[in-house]
Formats: sequence, C-alpha cells, structure tokens
Amino acid sequence: MAKIKLLTTRQVNTLSAGFHSDVGNLYLRVGDSGSGSWVVRYKQEKSTTKRPLGRVFEIGLGVVASRVH
Repeated sequence: MAKIKLLTTRQVNTLSAGFHSDVGNLYLRVGDSGSGSWVVRYKQEKSTTKRPLGRVFEIGLGVVASRVH
C-alpha cells in the first residue's frame, strides 16, 4: 500500500504555482503571484468540478482537512 504524503504548513507557504494534492480530493491551488486557495476537485457527470473552500491565509491546513474528511 502506498504511503500517503500530506502537505506540511511549510510546503503550503512555499509551493510554486500550480495544483498540489494533499489527500483525497483536496488540492492547494497556487497562482503565479504566490497566493493560494484550497479547492476540492471531483467528477460530476463526466466533467471535473472544482469547489473553492477559501484562501490559504483565511483558512488553515487543519481546518480545511477536517472539512473535507
């Protein structure tokens, strides 16, 4: 069984632009400016839907993870 590697607080604050997976369908979306927001991605009727949960500086990693699980 593969080991699950969760994002750390340090990684959340220093990752480059792009989508970064945490666990399950939880992703951190980092923009070109370095600002980040939490997103849940899921499939709905053959298309991928992205539901925003909030910006990184507003909602901490622990709070977001508890909302998703």
